Amino acid sequence: MKNLQQSSLSTLATEQDNDGSISLYTGVLTPQCVVSASIKLKNTFPALPAGFYDVLNDRIKDKGFSDQRLMDAVNHVIDTCVYPTPTIANIISSAKRINLYTYDDVLRLLATGASFAPRPPIHR
Repeated sequence: MKNLQQSSLSTLATEQDNDGSISLYTGVLTPQCVVSASIKLKNTFPALPAGFYDVLNDRIKDKGFSDQRLMDAVNHVIDTCVYPTPTIANIISSAKRINLYTYDDVLRLLATGASFAPRPPIHR
């Protein structure tokens, strides 16, 4: 049990960002997904220069994107980009994260009236 806890803590430590949150994404980034995402962006934003994709590929690798995170980011940009073309920052800044709280953080939040009750499910 102790080894599992240590392993989980080390995984959290590597995925944790400086803002006290962790990414909900795991997995690897495959070349097939990068090609698929690039094609999707090219079809949606044909005015993007070829060099855009070289820089984007470099940035998503450096940021440790997984296939799911890349496709979610591309879909988010397609759904929300109000300018003629997106920027690389629009794509790499899109992430699903959850906050981590220390015991002291929770006490402070509860003292201000915050609730940790689960949210009701959304039915569509």
